[in-house]
Amino acid sequence: MTYQKTFDAIIATPASLDDVILGELLYGATRGTIAALGVLAVLAMLGLAGMPMLAVAIPIAFLASLMFTGIAVFYTSFAPSFTVFNYYITLAMTPMFLFSGIFFPLDQLPPVLATAAWLSPLTHVVTPLRDLSQGGFGLTGAAHLGVVTVVATVFGVLAMRRMRARLIR
Repeated sequence: MTYQKTFDAIIATPASLDDVILGELLYGATRGTIAALGVLAVLAMLGLAGMPMLAVAIPIAFLASLMFTGIAVFYTSFAPSFTVFNYYITLAMTPMFLFSGIFFPLDQLPPVLATAAWLSPLTHVVTPLRDLSQGGFGLTGAAHLGVVTVVATVFGVLAMRRMRARLIR
């Protein structure tokens, strides 16, 4: 954004600024979904995932990718340089992976960390996918996906506003 001036070049075309930002959000969500499809293909080849799980996991992957793209674009709107992303990876992404239930269940964490883990958006993606892989997906999974939808919407709107302000000035 700063060095290549890609967004500035696109804005010089008939595309609107909102089109560019929405395109960035959808591009990130598509990339994340394609990566998830790779993981799902490996699970299917190993016999660890059946068709019902795969059919439900793909839209969940798109929604999760859209949420994290919104968060990333929102963070990008504040970043003065590329080196600032090291803070995002170290202070946000790494703890989120460690304390969201990906590698071990949340009930094995100390109570303070288990409570804090529920604030992580990744926890609300992992929990329904884990339930789905174990054959159950009910109201709890739907509630988690509701949280993901709200976070994706909020950060999508915030990213649009912040990027508009940053690119116009």
